[in-house]
Amino acid sequence: MRRRRSKKEKVFTVPIQFYVTPQQKEKLTRTAEKVGIGISECLRRMIDRLKITEKPPMELPKLIAELRRIGTNLNQIARALNANGYFIPEDFSDVVDRLNDAENKIFAAFTPEKEA
Repeated sequence: MRRRRSKKEKVFTVPIQFYVTPQQKEKLTRTAEKVGIGISECLRRMIDRLKITEKPPMELPKLIAELRRIGTNLNQIARALNANGYFIPEDFSDVVDRLNDAENKIFAAFTPEKEA
């Protein structure tokens, strides 16, 4: 059963066939895989001069949640410092360690792996 198309949805009816080198095909395939789309959609975006951006790493939502928790802890520490007027180094060092750990995870997630 066919699904209904919205009025704004494009219908692709004209096939185009052309030739590329094996290196160009590999590059196109890698680009499409990084973005998470098919080769045809990748080529359509190139034709329309749309920006082709990589999909974010799978770990990104976990990292964002961890940063939010750390930010909450920093706010609690700042509130306690303002209320009490004194500083507890142990509380602060724990939060700094967690922040550094989160920073390292983000850096690792967004650093491209070297190809062998």
